[in-house]
Amino acid sequence: MKLLSYSSKQLAGLMLLLLAAFAGSCNDPSSQLPEAPSMSELSDVIYFSEEGGTQTISFSTNRAWTASLMNNLTSANEPWCELSAESGAAGPHKIAINVTPLQGDYREAILLLNASATGAEIVISQSGQPVITTNEASDINEAKATLSGAWRYSGEIEVSEFGFEVATKSNGTYTRYPVAEKAEDGSFAYQLTALSAETSYLYRIYIQTPDVVYTGEVKEFKTDKAAAPIAVSTLKEAIFQLAKGGSKNYTENDLIKGVVIAAYAADETQAASLLLQDGTQANSGIRVILSEQGAATYQKGNYLEVRLKYGKMEHSEQGLASIVAPADGIRLLENNKSVEVVAVDHTKLADYEAMCVAIEQSQLTRLFTNATNYPTWSAAELWGVEVNGSEKSYSIHVPANSALASQVPATGSGTVKGLVELYANGEYVLCCQKSEDVAGLTNDRFASLLDLAFLQPEFKGSLVVDEPASGSVVIPYRNGDYSTLPGTISVEVSGEAAEGISVASVTDFQIGAGSGEITLAVSGTPTTAGVITFTVIGLDELGNKNSCTAEVIAPAVPEVGNFEAIWNTGTAKGDSVMKLSSNSNASIEVSDWTLHASSSNITATKWADFAATGWDANESVLAPVQYFETTLKVGVGAKLVLSGMDITHRINGGDVTLSVQYAINGGAFAEIESMLLTSATEPFTVNLGKVAALTSVVEGSVVTIRLVPKATSSSIKWGIKAKSRFAVYGNVE
Repeated sequence: MKLLSYSSKQLAGLMLLLLAAFAGSCNDPSSQLPEAPSMSELSDVIYFSEEGGTQTISFSTNRAWTASLMNNLTSANEPWCELSAESGAAGPHKIAINVTPLQGDYREAILLLNASATGAEIVISQSGQPVITTNEASDINEAKATLSGAWRYSGEIEVSEFGFEVATKSNGTYTRYPVAEKAEDGSFAYQLTALSAETSYLYRIYIQTPDVVYTGEVKEFKTDKAAAPIAVSTLKEAIFQLAKGGSKNYTENDLIKGVVIAAYAADETQAASLLLQDGTQANSGIRVILSEQGAATYQKGNYLEVRLKYGKMEHSEQGLASIVAPADGIRLLENNKSVEVVAVDHTKLADYEAMCVAIEQSQLTRLFTNATNYPTWSAAELWGVEVNGSEKSYSIHVPANSALASQVPATGSGTVKGLVELYANGEYVLCCQKSEDVAGLTNDRFASLLDLAFLQPEFKGSLVVDEPASGSVVIPYRNGDYSTLPGTISVEVSGEAAEGISVASVTDFQIGAGSGEITLAVSGTPTTAGVITFTVIGLDELGNKNSCTAEVIAPAVPEVGNFEAIWNTGTAKGDSVMKLSSNSNASIEVSDWTLHASSSNITATKWADFAATGWDANESVLAPVQYFETTLKVGVGAKLVLSGMDITHRINGGDVTLSVQYAINGGAFAEIESMLLTSATEPFTVNLGKVAALTSVVEGSVVTIRLVPKATSSSIKWGIKAKSRFAVYGNVE
């Protein structure tokens, strides 16, 4: 082995270089990018018999952890459950749980495992008889209702049958409805059918054993009046009373009937939907959106009954009226029915939304702009007819604001018929599903309208710093015939983050009939965050629409740092304040995490402390009605560099859009990040370090951070996950 020797001067220089490199890496927030907090999965419940004993749990986490017990005192104020360990560092661990013998029917403690914003809540259950929970009845109409509840037992028990006992309130005689099986957590449900309208029912859970029958709490529900049919036009008028972009849950037990005139399969952007028409008058057609993709398939000509209770009315920003039907709210009455085509003035398409109509004396072809045949049309705008074609449909857009809307040509006009639908720019179009619906115009002449045209290019994919590019530059086109584009189509890449990115080219591209797209793959690994511009070369038809942009984003994983403020939700059950559990640096003053909300909208359950309904009352995300908020004040001689926030949230009843915001010294709030959260979302981390103002907060400054949830329904519940920790962290310098 060769030994290297250095002079003292050389060694000093080498040490200076090493120290500089080390200092640079410490000051660079991107040089230490830890994993988001995580913990291996654990059972929700651990059962002990009356005799007690010891059981062991195993888990692994990448953060320091603590373990504690709640509800762990007997009537004599003595602990009945003990843990072999209450804290530890990151890594794999085991905890032994020791339980004393039970003197009574039932007891349970809650084991809380916390590791920053992740953790686990485990019920330690010990009982001498089943524990029964009866839920409120749901999905009630005039003929049915769904009952649900749960039972569990910590030891051995022989159960021959379980389910619900139901009686009308007027006679009190119970009938049993057995349930075949229950879930692992003990929950089960049963749907009652063939009930009487406007009748009050009593119900309770029963558990049959060889020795005794256990029963739960008696609860009550009342069925609705019989469903009342209403006209589609009446429903649409009610929807139009909503503000554009608004929605409202439908609570009345009503129904509409109509014939499906068009059905649209579910795709990545929207749920499956139907156009349903119940007559031949204006406003007698409506868009029905299925509340579950793939829940049912309906075809043109199906005569349907659509129940509205538990559905939702929606008024889009463009003015479109829709009803979101409940999953089990559609019933097929008859097949192969048709509706009459209604003749309308072409200026009144919006009055016949989602209907089959015909427009007479419609000018369809640019050939009629010939000055010899139509001199009055030669120097002015054509009707504004815009023809788009694909393999499946034709759309003819006739805007009413044309100067020549009242004129028709002397010859060559015809009648078009189809479905009135909303157009991309907020106006309405007549969609003809086959070329025969365009009277007076042959297939060949219609196809001639569809000259080759290229539409706005678009980047589809993702670009992240130091990760291989994923995506393509897509150029949509429409075409009336097969043709080949001679030459090369390429893309020029420019912008602050363009280094390392390239786009494939194509030569003599074959264009098919109808609509399609040219796809050019993007490759390379971006090294810098910023905007890239893709400019298409070789397609003169694109004109000034030949470019599109994409953003290269930095990995959203912040540095943990030496400062961490933690709020303990396990000690704030039912309260509107989460107490600050710890603060690793005394030079930063942190207030408690406070919920600003109407007391009538706050609920508390065993698995979530703060669950507030009515979050959609936040008319403006930056001027919210209900939100969480805390403040961090920087002490004398200190500077705060915030880098991240770990959150474990909970949702019940639907998706929520969460806006994370900040303000400094009482100034205006700005949004850090907005994200769509679902009930399946895992604990997540917000990168505070990407906001320059939060990476250099000087002494005396006060930073306010708030979480503003916004839901699509007032019944959705959102809050911070119970018995977990919620943390904000960074560096104090």
